[in-house]
Amino acid sequence: MSRRLLLLVVVFTLSPETGLLAWTGEEHRSIAREAAGMAWEVGGAVTGREYRDILPLWVARFVGDDDRAARYQFPGRSRADCLAGLSPGRVDRLVNRAKRRLDRDDRSLQTPNALRFSVNTDRGRGAVFHYLLYHEAALRLARESDVYRSLIVESIAQGFLADAFSGSHLLVPVKDLLFSLHRANRREAHNHYGRQGVYVINERGEIWQAFGDGLLDWYPICRDRVVEAAALSIEEVVARVEPGREFKESPVVQLIPEVVSRTWSVATDSLDTLGLTVRRHIPRIGQARPRDATAVEFYQNRRFPPSSKGIFLFSGAALTSRDGDRFAGALYGAGYGFFKGLSGIGRLEGGFSILPDAFGSGHTLLSPYLSSTGELPSIELPGILFRSEIGYSWWPARSPGEGGMRFATGFVFPTIRLPATYAGLSPRLLYEFLDLTPTSHSIVLGIAIQ
Repeated sequence: MSRRLLLLVVVFTLSPETGLLAWTGEEHRSIAREAAGMAWEVGGAVTGREYRDILPLWVARFVGDDDRAARYQFPGRSRADCLAGLSPGRVDRLVNRAKRRLDRDDRSLQTPNALRFSVNTDRGRGAVFHYLLYHEAALRLARESDVYRSLIVESIAQGFLADAFSGSHLLVPVKDLLFSLHRANRREAHNHYGRQGVYVINERGEIWQAFGDGLLDWYPICRDRVVEAAALSIEEVVARVEPGREFKESPVVQLIPEVVSRTWSVATDSLDTLGLTVRRHIPRIGQARPRDATAVEFYQNRRFPPSSKGIFLFSGAALTSRDGDRFAGALYGAGYGFFKGLSGIGRLEGGFSILPDAFGSGHTLLSPYLSSTGELPSIELPGILFRSEIGYSWWPARSPGEGGMRFATGFVFPTIRLPATYAGLSPRLLYEFLDLTPTSHSIVLGIAIQ
């Protein structure tokens, strides 16, 4: 039974998280479909018209693993920082790879033979960088009258461009040392900003609220912004715009949003397409409060708290009393948070702890467990939660019959958020009882990183 419980805990601990969508696959197709219609019908372009209906399928095909850092904008970076390293030589290498890997024309397949064409990304670069990289490569192919390959490469660029407009991909830190550990925490922040929206501004001075996946059609203003940029990008390719401009001068880049930190928000007399009052946002930096009764200061929340869901690591010290003797030793562990808050249970976690050289025996004690953490209805301790654990302890090097049940209870203190990441430190103080022969009682003080 004990080994089965350990296996269950390990499986859940190592299970991969689901992807973090900027837009759903259908939303990506919808954006590309409308943008293609604008580029070929409204824009009057002729070149490549036969690919208009296939392009949305290609875009959805290339969206791929949406959880890569390359599909996010990096918070706190200037546009110049985002484009650093984008050189003509790098574009040339991408163009040559497209020519080697893609047939000249294979549209009869409906999806390109790009199953052999991987979307290479640089984890140190974000969505804007990768959009311009693939878009510039598409422009070069278009100038060589290689329409088919140029539109395949542009369809990859379209995915990165759309992601750069998603509220879910604007404020989540993705370039830090704990990137893999706090994947569930990033998912919580990703979903929060996607639902709540993020106020953004582009180089034209337009300010709006960007939302994330599942809400594309719910807020037409957000949809109009991303479709306009996507259509302009396709128009550049089919019109064979001369590549090699200064990247920062691209009219598409001027439409890509950046997060607004602080503004004065002032009501106007206009209504948006939803019938809501349009508010004009004036950047807060160096600006005195406007002389307008409707003016309020807006501050963008960038400090989303760490989540208790996902993988956590634990380290602490235990002071143990056993059969009249006292022992002190280090304690280590790992686990996985399944739920943030179930009614009557609170946070539910599974994990295991390891006590090397337990009680001076020279042997390791292994203890898989399940735990619940939540508030006590009758006790008010602001920020402090009550934790209880139940599990089984045994000596892997001894007979299974020498093991016994493990019970622990104590307190979890407020999580300390680590800078520039959504991981945090969670101090714990526990009393632990092991039903071994003889029994043991321990006080455990430690900290979990989650």
